[in-house]
Amino acid sequence: HPLSIGSIIITYFTTPLLNAGSSKYRSYSFTYDASWGTGTKYILFEADGHKYVNESNETNNIAYKAITVTAPKPDLIIQNPSAPTSVTPGSGVSINAYVKNNSGSTAGVSYLRYWLSNDTKLDSGDRYLNRDYVKALNSGESSKEYHSFTYDVSWGTGTKYILFEADGYNAVSESNENNNIAYKAITATTQDWFDRNINDSSLRTVTRLLFTN
Repeated sequence: HPLSIGSIIITYFTTPLLNAGSSKYRSYSFTYDASWGTGTKYILFEADGHKYVNESNETNNIAYKAITVTAPKPDLIIQNPSAPTSVTPGSGVSINAYVKNNSGSTAGVSYLRYWLSNDTKLDSGDRYLNRDYVKALNSGESSKEYHSFTYDVSWGTGTKYILFEADGYNAVSESNENNNIAYKAITATTQDWFDRNINDSSLRTVTRLLFTN
């Protein structure tokens, strides 16, 4: 912790004339630059930093305080989740989303998990669909993941939600553990005879109208 050539100057203040026994209080705030590294560091306080004053003792101008600098934690989030707006039970569904390390240090490998829910919150009543392996992500880096599944007829109809859960098994220690969920609404609709037997949508609409009239 002695002052050396490798020390980084943070700032300096001009100190007014001090009579014998008098003092002047100073305070300062700064942002710790990520390039300065982690671990144990020392804040050095140097009196008469430019050697303007001829002192009786020139060897007692340095005081210090030790600080421990830890690497900022990563933060995994979901971006741009995608799913079809509607689905027919028994048919296939393709979904995708980006997993992004929003800040901090590198996030180790994790899993993106997919769920089917009746609302936008993940809870014990939701149906687990599958998972995707997500590689380690540097700060600011993202990875696009894809999944396809068949919507089972037993899952019901109406408005459902595909939930995308970043870091699904909590493998990564994050700065924010409460922003891992994103969702897309999807409507499950039933098929009638016209849906099952007429492929052309225009013809299907006309035929259904004629039949109902």
